[in-house]
Amino acid sequence: MLSINKSLVSVIMPTYNQSAYIKEAISSVLSQSYSNLELIIIDNYSTDNTMEIVDSFFDKRIQYYKFRNHGVIASSRNFGFTKSHGEYIAFIDSDDVWESLKLEYQITHIQSVSCVSTNFKPIGDIDGFINYINSSLKDEYKDFEYDEVAQENPVITSSVLIRRDIFLQEKGFDENEAYKFIEDFELWLRVAYLGPIRILNEPLVQYRIYHKPNRDLRDVRIRILKIFDKHRNLGFLSVQQERKARGNCYISIGRSFQNVGDSQGITFYIKGLYFSYGFKNKLRAIAGLILFFIPKIIRPLVIRKAYQVYHLFS
Repeated sequence: MLSINKSLVSVIMPTYNQSAYIKEAISSVLSQSYSNLELIIIDNYSTDNTMEIVDSFFDKRIQYYKFRNHGVIASSRNFGFTKSHGEYIAFIDSDDVWESLKLEYQITHIQSVSCVSTNFKPIGDIDGFINYINSSLKDEYKDFEYDEVAQENPVITSSVLIRRDIFLQEKGFDENEAYKFIEDFELWLRVAYLGPIRILNEPLVQYRIYHKPNRDLRDVRIRILKIFDKHRNLGFLSVQQERKARGNCYISIGRSFQNVGDSQGITFYIKGLYFSYGFKNKLRAIAGLILFFIPKIIRPLVIRKAYQVYHLFS
């Protein structure tokens, strides 16, 4: 039975030159079955027709602001929060889409935890994309503890619903450029340190996959190691937790190098094999190393088959 909670939800949507997708994103928010919401759109001075698309919606729940974020999306989200009034805060990127019952389902869970995320359905360029979360969720939901989030971030920011007081307590997203493109992971880690993050098994978000030319995944994933440095200095990460987190991160870094045919990834896979815990993680590192010696033309097929086998034992 769904909750009768009617607290205001503030939905924050940062955007920049997303006219191809933003209309669908806005529509998915405004058509939520849980209608007591405000949609705060933070436009980083788009040069396309984003503003005209926003203006085409005659809905008093929309607030539209232009804000120069200088390439740091964390600052747009934090600015959006300063304009919000809701007891709960939700985020959606302007290229993603919500299912109509998303907020209604999440509201029934938010009383039990500080933050609720959901599973997702990938859309767009999904060829070869592996949805790790889908395979790990068997029940209606799973509560992810801090060390589980540190090992492999299961939180899609476009699916998050968080209590306002928690966001305030944690002072929002870290705007340090060292965490550019990974500032959401860093915040969800801090939130998870306060208590588990609940992830609903239902895929209530359509998460768009496509190549972002201004984003080198090798650099992004290497900088995740800086998050572990920060959390170690905060006293959040134990030695064993950090070792596990770094081991998984090294494997992820190795994969990003492998995807572009950069043999430096071999070094990271070796580090992942050394630092990671558990048979499955070590198997991932070994498989990554083997793939470097398989011809690139058949590598995607081998990867897909390998993950099918891997998930049979997950």
